[in-house]
Amino acid sequence: MKYTLFVWALFYSSISWSQHKSSDLPKFKMFPEILVKPLQGVMRISRDTIEFKVADEMDPTIVNVEDLFKKYQGFYVTDEGKVFYNGTEVSVLMIGGDPISVFDYRHVASNLRASMINSIEVIRHYSPNRMEANHWANDGLAVNLKMKKEYVNKMSTDILFALSSRKGLLGKIDLVRMGSMHKSITLIEKNIRQKRIDLEENQLSKESATGIYFLKGHHIPLFQTNFSLRRDYLPTNTTLKARTVHAFSFGSFHKMHVDIGVNRFSENTRSSQEATMKLTDHFIWYQRHVSNLSNSGTQQTLNLFYIHDRFKNNRGEYKLLLNNNQYDQILYDSVFMEHWRVNAGKESSKSISYLLMGKEQFALKNKYLVEVKWNLAENRICRNTITTNSGFSDINVVQQFISTDVNLSRALKKAIYRTGVRYFYEKRESIVALLKQYLYTEYQYRLSKKVQLQQDLAFGRGSYSQQSHQEKKPIYQINGKLVYDKALFNQYTLGFFLAQKIPVIDVPITKPLVDIYGTILYADLTHLFQQVKRIEFGRNRNDLYKGFQYAYQITYSQVENDVHHSLGLQQFMMIDTLRFTGNSNNIQLNTNVDQLIFPIHLRGSLLYQRSVSYFQQSINGQLHNLYLQSSLLKLGVKSTGNQFIQYEIYSSLQRTSSLSSTIHSKNLQLLIKYKCDKNLFIGFQSYRYKISKQHPYYFMDLFITTSVYPKLKINIACINMLNIKNYQQQYVGTNGLQTTTTKLGGRTIQAEIKWAL
Repeated sequence: MKYTLFVWALFYSSISWSQHKSSDLPKFKMFPEILVKPLQGVMRISRDTIEFKVADEMDPTIVNVEDLFKKYQGFYVTDEGKVFYNGTEVSVLMIGGDPISVFDYRHVASNLRASMINSIEVIRHYSPNRMEANHWANDGLAVNLKMKKEYVNKMSTDILFALSSRKGLLGKIDLVRMGSMHKSITLIEKNIRQKRIDLEENQLSKESATGIYFLKGHHIPLFQTNFSLRRDYLPTNTTLKARTVHAFSFGSFHKMHVDIGVNRFSENTRSSQEATMKLTDHFIWYQRHVSNLSNSGTQQTLNLFYIHDRFKNNRGEYKLLLNNNQYDQILYDSVFMEHWRVNAGKESSKSISYLLMGKEQFALKNKYLVEVKWNLAENRICRNTITTNSGFSDINVVQQFISTDVNLSRALKKAIYRTGVRYFYEKRESIVALLKQYLYTEYQYRLSKKVQLQQDLAFGRGSYSQQSHQEKKPIYQINGKLVYDKALFNQYTLGFFLAQKIPVIDVPITKPLVDIYGTILYADLTHLFQQVKRIEFGRNRNDLYKGFQYAYQITYSQVENDVHHSLGLQQFMMIDTLRFTGNSNNIQLNTNVDQLIFPIHLRGSLLYQRSVSYFQQSINGQLHNLYLQSSLLKLGVKSTGNQFIQYEIYSSLQRTSSLSSTIHSKNLQLLIKYKCDKNLFIGFQSYRYKISKQHPYYFMDLFITTSVYPKLKINIACINMLNIKNYQQQYVGTNGLQTTTTKLGGRTIQAEIKWAL
């Protein structure tokens, strides 16, 4: 293997990777269409597609498509709404063969009514691009939802109304129309202290393929983060959310996707913090905070995606993403260090950003493919802070980006070659600039009908400029993947990754910050580029005939110069999280199993992760070394199918330690649902949290879900029955522990009514 890599390094002057395929290459083995009838329903297998039949009658707990996925073998839905099948994340969610939301499929999965779906198709090797559709190396996984005929070309409406003993109120309306030329989903939701709704991640930050990293204009103080509790237990807030998603088809050659959203929120929280740090053998530093925060803001987004495919040898895609965010904070902070003092402050931040992307593809003689891509982006951040101790401070950041990519692909009998040049430039005002330019080549080879090898090599030069100082170094990337497809969704993968690159610097670098923090933040940063090493091995198997599925993935990664920095209202934070020139090692095992062989249908999951990292942390402007070890083990068992008694059991153990402190935490979650009849469910769930030597916390919930008739569902719940009003967490810090106590919502009784029209 070493000899092979040496030959690559000599033959190619540069490297990077992508996946392209050719219709001239051998295809996967074509499976005949087979009808299978396992315990959970009728399914169809055809080539690279599996189809699940959706039952006409569903239990009341299945409301939207996201709930529907959780009932089928091989599907897994995370807390953030991401959908996985057999260990692979779904890249596209389609309705009737067309994607409706190309920006975020979670909006469709969480708002589309489950009873409108006739069947679910899982499609391997999916590509929305006509010129790449038959290429064998595509790893895309798509889910296609087939609508029932009575809902096609008709407007459907869902109305949700909820109230709670917290004097909370929630109203929600979903408008859905699925036609042949126009598909749309519109959501309007008003929440008045009924529950806690967190802000959505900026869509611009998800466009990772561009390599563009947008700085955040808003940083939430430490005591609002790192919750492991259910969102229902946390303090409520007030939100107004409106979002509409449309997909238009103009003939057979033009498509347009439109995504418009507005999100407003406001909340008030209270927290207390304590920290004891042993800075030297003779000096112990102690600090205590009591903080009250009023937080409000508005997010506005406009996303457009246009595709033209009129000519035989030409296809183009264009994206425009716009964001306008406004945040305001008012915080009253009492601090004890030998004596009490008060910090009071107000911060206002605004960010306006856009990203314009374009791609054109040209096919030449059915053998060559020329691709031209470009990206333009800008991000403007303005932050004003007024505090009793520090006075007025004003931070203005302007990020500007430009990147281009020109490449040429050629398909041979068993392989595809691709080579090109990339250019990336980022400028932060006039004092910092990042530049990357390199050549790359990609190579894919079919060793046999079931084995393929994908390789990627890139080499170039990167530079980091700060004021009068400039540092230039070679950057490179070596990426490889070996795939063995034994059968449909029965696959082995082995991959490796090695790279030296400019690190992502999450610091709004401006002249005032350079003057204040320059000796700390940037003294050791400019001459160190980031090095990443990663090896991964995966296996997945799906036996649809016997009803048995499992998938696991083992990943080991090592990062040198893992740069990170968090800068908020630092006057109100006990610890300024400042991390750079850090090294980290991480190993992770992720496994999930589904079985429908025995009468008791089970779904199991296992996650093990161990991390070791070294970095530096700042306390009140003083820099200290920090060495952390963390181990995490999560186990889960869940029943599947339509049993009268359904249950979920999850347990996790975590150990975090530094040179002087160690924290052990144990979490246990139990959920039991009893099906009284086809329209009535009674459920109970309990959580137990135990952190080190602290007393354990117990949370209990009780709920009843029923369908008065198929289109009217009622849910009544008692949340936090034991009325826990405060929750305490511990964190390992520099040579000591930090304790945070957060105010919770207490006992809540709530009722929800959902009506489908």
